[in-house]
Parts: sequence; C-alpha cells; structure tokens
Amino acid sequence: MAAPRHAPLGQPGRARRRRRRQPPRRRRRGGTGVPRLPPRHQGGRELVKPRAWGSGLAAIVGLALTGAPAAAQGTVFVNTTEDLPPEPQYCLPAQICPLRSAIERAEGGATVRACYDATEIAEGKVPKGKPCRGAAKPLTTADPGYDPATGKWVFDFSHNLPYTLGKGRARIDFTADIDGWAGPADNKIAIGPGDNAMDHAIVIESSENVLQGFDVRGEFTNAAITIRAGLEGGNVVGNQLGPGLVFAALPGIGVRMSGPEVKNNRFVGNWCGIGGDGTRIERTRDDCVQLADGTAGNQIGGPEAKDRNIFAASDLGSGVIVQDIRTTANVIEGNWFGLDATGKKAGNEAGITIKLGARGTRITGNVISGNDQSGISIFDNSAATEITANTIGESPDGSTCVGNGNYGVSMTGSVDDSLVSGNRIACNVKGGVLISGAGCQKNRVTRNSITRNNNDAIRVASGANGNIRLPTINNTTATRVVGAACPGCVVEVFSDTGDEAEVFEGEVQADLATGLFIFDKPEGFRHVFVKAVGTDPNGNSSGLSVKRAVPVGRTPTATAVVVSPTPWPTTTATPGTPGTPQTPEATPTTVGIRDVFVPAVFKAFALTVDR
Repeated sequence: MAAPRHAPLGQPGRARRRRRRQPPRRRRRGGTGVPRLPPRHQGGRELVKPRAWGSGLAAIVGLALTGAPAAAQGTVFVNTTEDLPPEPQYCLPAQICPLRSAIERAEGGATVRACYDATEIAEGKVPKGKPCRGAAKPLTTADPGYDPATGKWVFDFSHNLPYTLGKGRARIDFTADIDGWAGPADNKIAIGPGDNAMDHAIVIESSENVLQGFDVRGEFTNAAITIRAGLEGGNVVGNQLGPGLVFAALPGIGVRMSGPEVKNNRFVGNWCGIGGDGTRIERTRDDCVQLADGTAGNQIGGPEAKDRNIFAASDLGSGVIVQDIRTTANVIEGNWFGLDATGKKAGNEAGITIKLGARGTRITGNVISGNDQSGISIFDNSAATEITANTIGESPDGSTCVGNGNYGVSMTGSVDDSLVSGNRIACNVKGGVLISGAGCQKNRVTRNSITRNNNDAIRVASGANGNIRLPTINNTTATRVVGAACPGCVVEVFSDTGDEAEVFEGEVQADLATGLFIFDKPEGFRHVFVKAVGTDPNGNSSGLSVKRAVPVGRTPTATAVVVSPTPWPTTTATPGTPGTPQTPEATPTTVGIRDVFVPAVFKAFALTVDR
C-alpha cells in the first residue's frame, strides 16, 4: 500500500487528520476542474461566495478598483489557511484573508504577517504567539490547516498555481508575531502542495522581496522557490530569502536562482534537510540551493552567526551548487554543510559543487564536514574560485573529526586560477587537497593547516599545475631547513606530528638560478617533522615534500594553531611564529645561497649544513 502523499510534520507516512470548522464539509479530492470551496459563515450568514479560479483576472481587476492599495495598508494579516480564489474584499478590515490574496496586496511595499488568538495564547495552545491587535483577525487552532502534532498551520494549495511575486517589495514575515523568535525551530507556518503535483511553491520575478519564518515541504518537483526574470524582463535584484526558511522532505531543489537578470540576492539564516528542533533529518532529494545560467553577485550566508544557513542532508545533491560559465562572483560564507543544527553529522551527499565553467566563486568561513563526497568539488572548466578560512572535516569547534568521505577539496578535469588559503582541512577519508588533470593550471594552495587525513595532505597529479616538482628537504637542524625547489618558487615550510602539514612555519623564496633554499626559524619548529610546498611565479603549487625529522633541540612554546588566509602571498621570505602565521617574528637569513656554501662543494639537491 502506497504511503500517503502528504504526511504530518514529524510523523512521516501517516495521514494528517484535519479538524474542520462546523458545519463539517468534505473537500473534493483528485478533481481536475475548479475546486469546490466552502463558504465562510459568521453567525449563520454567508459572507462571501468564492469565485472560480477561471475568474481570477476579473478578481484582480476588481481588487485594483475597489481594494485598498498595498502600500497604504501597511500590514496584511493572514487569518485562514484555505487557498481561495482572489476576491476584491479579501484582506480588507474584518474580512477573511487567504495567503494568496495577502501576497497580492503586499506587493508594492506591504508586509504579510499572522497573529494569534489571545485566549488560545493564554491557554498555552500557541506558545510564544503574539495576540492580534486592533481589527486584525487571528489564525486559530480551529482552522482546518492547523496540525496539533507540530503546532504549525499548514497552507496547502488547492490548485497547482504557485504564489507569484511579480511587482516587488513584498515582505512575508511570519517571525514578527512570535515572541522571542530565535530561529527556524520557532516557526508556526508551513507551505505544502496539498494534493497537487507542483513545480514551485513560490515564484519571484521582481526585486526587493523578503521571505522569512516559514517551512516549505512536500511534492514540489522542480524548485520549491525559484527566482527568475519575468516575461517582461528586467533585473531581479535585492531579494532576501530568510532568515527562518526551512526546506525539508523535498523531491527536487530547494531554491533556484537562474538567469543573468538575477543579481545580488541573499539567502541567509535558513535550514535545508532538517526540521523540528534542528536535529530531525528530513532530506531533500536534490540540491538545496542552485545558482545557474548566469546569475551573479548573490550571497549565500554571511559573516555573522545570524546569517548562517545549515545545509544538513540531501540524497543526491549538494548543499550549494554553482554552475554555468556565465555564473560569476557569487559568495558562500559562514554556513554549515553536512551537519545538523547542533553540529553533528547529518548525512549530506556533497557540500559545495562548482562546475560547468562557473567563475569567481568565493567560499569563506564555512564548516564543511560529514558529507559523503568531497567537502568542495570543482571541475568542468570552472575558474578563479577562492577557498579561504573554512573548516573542512571537523566539528564547528574543531574538537572532533567529522570527515568528508572523499577529499576535503577536490579540483579535477580543468580548473584554473583557484586559491586554497588559510583553511583547516582534517580527517577526510581520501586526503586533504586533490588537484588532478593536465587541464588544472595555476591553482595555489597556501598557508593551510592540513592534518589527520587518511591519505595525502596535498596531492597534485596527472600533469596538474604544470607538472611542478615537489620540493626536497635535504637537511634540518632544530632551527633550520635546507632544500631545493623549482627556481624562484616560494617555499612554504610546515611542521606536523606525522606526515602532513598542520602548522605553517613560514616561507622563503628559492634561488632564482638553482632552486636551493634555506629557511631559518630561530625559535624552533612546533612539531617534530617538517615538510615543504613550492609555488612557482605563475601560481602553480606543488604537493607536499617527503617529511624530514627535526633534530632534538629547541622546543617552541606550545600555542594554538591558527591559520589565517592571505590571498596570493608575495615571494618575500616571512616565516612566522608557530600557530600565528600572519604575524611573523623570525627573519630568514638574507644572504645569497652560494655565499653560504662557498667554498663548500655542491652536490645536486643534497646539502649538509650545520649552523
């Protein structure tokens, strides 16, 4: 027996029982024509007779002629979950107000909200709810869409027409009437498809709209919310999705922003693939956020905790995917991928994917851990991606391994001009960073902390980065590393307790003619093994050298390991204090390599130096 299409929130697979107002009426299911909608009564008198959906144009014209302008009304309070055809008197004072009509009235500068019954609040039926004031009518628990199992009002569609924002400057804010609203767990509104197979719940084809404080769940098969240009064209800019949107149990995409007209929109403070208190896994099937077909300048997340999106669980997709050669300059910042709201592994398929030529994506300050595939995957001629200051493979506080199932960062096929800098990359199953394929060129890996991965910390393979050779370390003392790299390369020296690169110790430029280098660290190295990475003047970084033990000698004072990004570092030798690579204290020996060894006898790349 097939499971019901629309299960109650928090109780998958069981049909949700709805309480209906008296007199009881049955909703017609499965019809293909005009839905039958019950009349509304007050004291036994019918207030309105809903029109058929086919008369929607006339209703909208009537609204324009007789209804109060949206901007003048200021705030529109939804008071029924029924999806009714538009009527000009809907949402006027003391009238019923369906969400569809409320949205129409809000376009142009008004706000859609929902307030609650003061008696029900006092009885504890609506925790944290704020009572209605003035002439506003409340949502009540007697509404047929109220789900007592979750304490949410579910707005199901009665027809397969999405809500469309075509004029701009509408604000749907269901957080304003929740006392002390602190995040998606406090939401009291949900939008579902009802018995309809729908592509979208909400279509945005205009600018400066704001949506916040509600769940979207159920059979929306394309993208639950899509932002795109309308038939009349024009830019679609300045929209904000969040905070407080929840995308859960979706068979398709959560949000899709597409087209060159779609620019500078924000997605902040939302959840994807989780519900309830943020620990209940409700996977989406596909990507949570998809940026495609030339959209540019969009911000996913932000620098503050309130901006953080949690991309917890997807069956086949990525938390965020950026694709198409025209898709440029998008920012993914401060989010969690693969984790629930408490920072525990949730079981996501992939973290962030950049493909099909997308350019100039900036990925910074995220926690990307516990994904089945790589934390960040870049391929298909994508270029100029900046990956800085992320935690990849650990818990948000860095105390626990929550590794990704593949690499921390993977660049394959043809990837150019990318930067991986100042990240903490640990605990990943196949390794830290992979750059593979002759089409991958000018990719710089610099000043990261990479440790506790199951394989190579940095692997450059199959002709990537111009086949740059690995540095070699020929000799070490307690305070010095001597070796050889590509001529003129910047050589970064790291220390680790094993075979990786946990602490950035500093850098020095190799000799322009011979590639020989000397790196001095008077205060000593943080860990017992040292390794090196070389980067040539074109920005091609190598893999890690073979490790070399540091002789027993000076032991530096233990400090916390902190790695900060420095985009495209210069080739000036600036070794830093262990754990604080951006505040160098030691200065390398500023003397020519030949001067150090004359009249010593050179052997190719095998030197013995004793200070």
